[in-house]
Amino acid sequence: MFNKKMFGKIREVYAPTVMYHGPLMKELYGTTSVSHQAIGLVGAFPDAAFAPQHICSTPCNEGGTKVAVRWVMEGHHLGFGGLDSLGDPTGKRVQVMGMSHYHYKDGKIVDEWTVFDELSLLVQIKLAQMADAPSASDALDK
Repeated sequence: MFNKKMFGKIREVYAPTVMYHGPLMKELYGTTSVSHQAIGLVGAFPDAAFAPQHICSTPCNEGGTKVAVRWVMEGHHLGFGGLDSLGDPTGKRVQVMGMSHYHYKDGKIVDEWTVFDELSLLVQIKLAQMADAPSASDALDK
């Protein structure tokens, strides 16, 4: 769904009352919020692709199934999107590891918990910005 940018599928896969729990204690409610979150990420990394590294599932006492996915996202920082803290687009390649846990019930995702290494992402972006900036000695030479 994400890799093919098929965000209309969110309404098919997620329950209308889905709860999304994300980094920085972000809490979102409903498929519209989940769609907005996904589109914001694509705004910052339009060529981003997720590659699952491990998937496992187990029946849930609350009904349904819990699924855990460890993934890696790779892409280029080409836009602003919903991640204002990253600053201006650098065009640089980034790679970040994350984990998503889903609670499926009656064929729909009713809860999602996602975490990723935000510090690594920020460091990659800031190092790219520093690498492109002129050094102090270059500034003195001018």
